[in-house]
Amino acid sequence: MKPVITSILEEYPLSSVASLDHNLISVVPKSTWMDTDFTPRKGKPVEINALWVHALTEGEAMGIGTPVSPESALEAFQRFWNLNGHASMT
Repeated sequence: MKPVITSILEEYPLSSVASLDHNLISVVPKSTWMDTDFTPRKGKPVEINALWVHALTEGEAMGIGTPVSPESALEAFQRFWNLNGHASMT
């Protein structure tokens, strides 16, 4: 698994569909399996960023250098929710 996780951590944030934005992954429209006309996933999709935080955590546990710390990504991920309990995609 180490080569796969290394590849994800190094290549996905630099791909044509994703970028690292304040410790989380931001994607272009229509680039995830969940992005449809009825379920748009512009910005920082929660499902992609949950997987991102997990990959960072696993990578760090395996001794792989990570582009951001799992703790800082988790902190940013937890800010998705505003005071009214609604998801914020920015």
